[in-house]
Amino acid sequence: MRGRRHGGFSLIEVLVALVVLALVLGGVIKATGAHARNAAYLEDRTMAHWVAMNCIVDRRLLNFFPNPGTQFGEEQLGRRMWYWRANISDTPEPDVRRIEVAVFQDSARSQTPLAVLNGYLGKP
Repeated sequence: MRGRRHGGFSLIEVLVALVVLALVLGGVIKATGAHARNAAYLEDRTMAHWVAMNCIVDRRLLNFFPNPGTQFGEEQLGRRMWYWRANISDTPEPDVRRIEVAVFQDSARSQTPLAVLNGYLGKP
């Protein structure tokens, strides 16, 4: 009696399909991880930019003309502490000062700042 051939996949075909599936899923997992890291980084950069804007606005609202120099501070935003450094310098216009605010994640301010923002303060 002759053997009857049944429809279906051979073992080699199944193994090849599993290898292709594993490669595709590996790429998807890697892309998803990169996207998650990028989203967290962009959130940190956005929060740092807001801290820098808050620092400049605070200086404007003080109604005080600051002397050139460096100021340091910290601010809590988004359940985290952010550390900033503000460099205030003269401009060619005597009634205007330039302020550059750099925002860091660490209190030592030793890493590259997440955000740097420039602004100008007028004499009240």
